[in-house]
Amino acid sequence: MRGPLDTSVPGLHPFQLGARLSASVAPGLRMGAAWSRRDFASETDGPASEIRPGSAYVVDAEYGNYDRGPHLIAEAMTGEMDPFLDRHFDALQGIASYRFNPRRRFLSGVEPGLRASSSRVVGGAAEGGALVTPALSAYLRGDSRVTLNYSVWRPQSHAPEQHDWKLLFQLAF
Repeated sequence: MRGPLDTSVPGLHPFQLGARLSASVAPGLRMGAAWSRRDFASETDGPASEIRPGSAYVVDAEYGNYDRGPHLIAEAMTGEMDPFLDRHFDALQGIASYRFNPRRRFLSGVEPGLRASSSRVVGGAAEGGALVTPALSAYLRGDSRVTLNYSVWRPQSHAPEQHDWKLLFQLAF
């Protein structure tokens, strides 16, 4: 792919590439790994004069699916946020949910869930922290759904915690 820098670095031809491999290793259990590479531009006041590559790596395990019953996902990630500033990240994430199918006329599923993630950023002004998001999804006739999330973000610095509510709509047709 051309990547996000395509129009901001004339003549330098930046690109982005990604690959993923996954396999079923047991009934209901999938393991996967992914890699991505993209170009970053030097931060200057004028047009960027140099690009450098950065990579990110992910390994994950997933049990269950989106149909009915438990669905568990665990991921570990690491990579470069900015090769010019020698900024790197490490992150862990876990998601657990359970989908009930009540067989109602307009309600095809109810799914409570919890996402917890933690990140660490090394170098630069960006920061990591911990994010916890409980959620409740209601599936309307198939995979269209309404989800209510409450998120708590606790930065690794001494900045105050942040909280927010989100109401999400997904229409599948």
